[in-house]
Amino acid sequence: MSTILVVSDIVEGALRSVSFQMYTAAVSLGKDTGQDVATVMLGSGNLDALAEEPGKYGVAKTILVRSEEHTSEL
Repeated sequence: MSTILVVSDIVEGALRSVSFQMYTAAVSLGKDTGQDVATVMLGSGNLDALAEEPGKYGVAKTILVRSEEHTSEL
């Protein structure tokens, strides 16, 4: 089975609302296509505090990538 991957948008240690919109859209698409949804969170600081949020929207897996290099907006 393939997986839909959503890149979470984190600014100043908080998830931006667009992340929640993307989780909702991806989970809806996943239900229609039979795919799981995963998200990746890039950044520094306490990503663990944010890691449970995607699951509230139906995201099956959250991948945390801790790096000081991913602390500014793209």
